[in-house]
Amino acid sequence: ELLYRRNRDRGVDVVGVSVDEEPQNALGTVMAMHTTFPIVIDQHGRIQSAYDVGKIPTTFVIDRNGLVRWIGRDPRMMEQAVDRLLALNK
Repeated sequence: ELLYRRNRDRGVDVVGVSVDEEPQNALGTVMAMHTTFPIVIDQHGRIQSAYDVGKIPTTFVIDRNGLVRWIGRDPRMMEQAVDRLLALNK
């Protein structure tokens, strides 16, 4: 959420993917966290499988051309990856 709020004016989009089997569980989490970016419900695990996600949460930084530039779980490293990518697009 913080990454999105800090960078949305710089062209950064964030999409969350919930792998909860029950959509209402995801909704409860979204409401509790006051999430303002869109959340996709991956109830049957298709997205999780396609991206080979084993541990939750996992973050993907994807450029404007759809190329995955970074995958990880560390929020600081995610911020650095986004900052580097934004610097390349100036």
